[in-house]
Amino acid sequence: MELVHSLGADETVNYRDTDVFEAMRAAGKSFDLIYDTVGGGKGVWEGAAAGVLAQGGHFVTITGDIQRNLDFTDLLTRGYQILTRNWFCLVTLGGGGYHQYTQPGGDEAALVVLDALVQTGKLRAVVDKAYGFELQQVKEAFAYLMTGHARGKVVINIGTKL
Repeated sequence: MELVHSLGADETVNYRDTDVFEAMRAAGKSFDLIYDTVGGGKGVWEGAAAGVLAQGGHFVTITGDIQRNLDFTDLLTRGYQILTRNWFCLVTLGGGGYHQYTQPGGDEAALVVLDALVQTGKLRAVVDKAYGFELQQVKEAFAYLMTGHARGKVVINIGTKL
């Protein structure tokens, strides 16, 4: 929680001990933007939609409800999710929307915008640990990541021995 406060958060909820959406509802809070970077699935959307997403708010997820290879069935499922959830936001919340991103585009324009945000200090990466690209170090990096205790990103420097 100390890390999150240092990044600018006013309030925090430990999601391991508390249902985040229940805590927000209990506090009478709603949010203009909910950004799901974990991919908690349908439960995350249902929690946000149940009185936590503000009027005109936006819910953004980077994974959608399921995580699997993108095939025709998955495309139809994601299309249905996007359509019905945007309709919900329009009708129930008076606007806003549901946004689902499954992959970054990696195009030059997006990278230029990200670079400008980094250069001006509006965006910064929090790196917990960095490892080299030797097999043993890669194994150590993944083992550390899987402990669930990383306080930021775990980086593997390709072509670097650390």
